[in-house]
Amino acid sequence: MYIKSINNFDPDLIPSPVVGVVSKVYFHNSGYHQHNKHQLLFAKGGGLIVEIDNSRYFVPPSCAIWVPAKTTHKTTAHNEVELRSLFFEDGLSLPSNPLIIGFSSLLFELADRMAHWPWDKSSSEQHSTLSVFQEELQAALLHPLNITMPKDRRLNPLLDLLKSEQNPPKLIEIEKMIGASSKTIGRIFLRETGLSYQAWRQQWRLMKAMEMLTDKQSVHYVAQQLDFSSSSAFIAFFQKHTNQTPGRFIAA
Repeated sequence: MYIKSINNFDPDLIPSPVVGVVSKVYFHNSGYHQHNKHQLLFAKGGGLIVEIDNSRYFVPPSCAIWVPAKTTHKTTAHNEVELRSLFFEDGLSLPSNPLIIGFSSLLFELADRMAHWPWDKSSSEQHSTLSVFQEELQAALLHPLNITMPKDRRLNPLLDLLKSEQNPPKLIEIEKMIGASSKTIGRIFLRETGLSYQAWRQQWRLMKAMEMLTDKQSVHYVAQQLDFSSSSAFIAFFQKHTNQTPGRFIAA
């Protein structure tokens, strides 16, 4: 169902197995909150950033994020988008951790239709749609579009840098910045993120590239802003990690 503002909306107050919501937002920031119901969140016309614990998820227009019940999270959108949320009393046999789910054309159409359902109406058509939706959801692709932020206080200079919208520097620069050896930095990142610093930096750049491309920034501009030596180097990097070119990603 379409609502004008999602800020004060509480799906937990609606006694329905599926609650769908559509709302147009501009520079949206939900603040940290949680629901008693499971949530599938996606957007039409732009990307979303969802923060959960010390992880940051990017949700491109071709994907949705599964937020299990009672998970504290914050959602932001940099541009005008149409938010769509589906709230479920049932966990749909999905894992109890957040997931980025790739939408096929059929899955998007089903989810979009369900988001527009009235809250007080139940029909055989809705039950049939939900059944097909669950089948498609189980077959959907899962994407690693999240990054875990380290919490070790020795890395605060790096985290401050990222908060000011600067890129994570190369390892040799981090050594100078915090006064620790590459081995120490590597141990911290492996312990707290599961990745080496180099792999973590690549994942950060990939997610940032997706955000910028979704915001309609040119390939040349993104390559320049993320410190790639050339547009072709950026295209090769993006294709290696996503199996598609930036141009195809933008067109999806």
